[in-house]
Amino acid sequence: TVLSGINDVEFPHSFAAKEEMKNWHFLQLNPTDLRKPSPRIASDIITPSGANLASALYRIKMQEEYLMSDISRNLNNLLPNFVEVKVEEDLANNQFVIKLRSEDNREFTSRVLSEGTLRLLALCVLKYDEKYRGILCFEEPENGVHPYRLDMMIMLLREITTNFSEIEEPLIPLRQVIV
Repeated sequence: TVLSGINDVEFPHSFAAKEEMKNWHFLQLNPTDLRKPSPRIASDIITPSGANLASALYRIKMQEEYLMSDISRNLNNLLPNFVEVKVEEDLANNQFVIKLRSEDNREFTSRVLSEGTLRLLALCVLKYDEKYRGILCFEEPENGVHPYRLDMMIMLLREITTNFSEIEEPLIPLRQVIV
């Protein structure tokens, strides 16, 4: 309440705290939104509910193709049945579609994936999405995730954060995760 009334630098520390809090991201991943393909005209930033995941993944693919291999490797560490993450442009329907390829070369679209798989995929994408900076608040990240995968999911959440002891590049996106 106090911070909402501060709109100038008369109280510089309070104003700085208010401006910083504007950059906090609150995730409430919704499986329905994660499953939907993204329209080609949609924003390429993942919303708090997980909408536009396919658009964000397509942007990452276009910027740095090799990151798709990193995302696939991360997801494979969490879910060994899936060996490749793909995002395709569906020109007929004017949308981007996420597909996962399994060990036996079957492909699954995001529409048929489990809630836990979609949540883990979203976290894998967020790890490599440079547009997600600042503080990421995520309540109950374990929802829908198999209990045997929780330790690996916690490791992924730690990898999403900025580790100052490993910073080599000064322009690395600064991120903190609050669970």
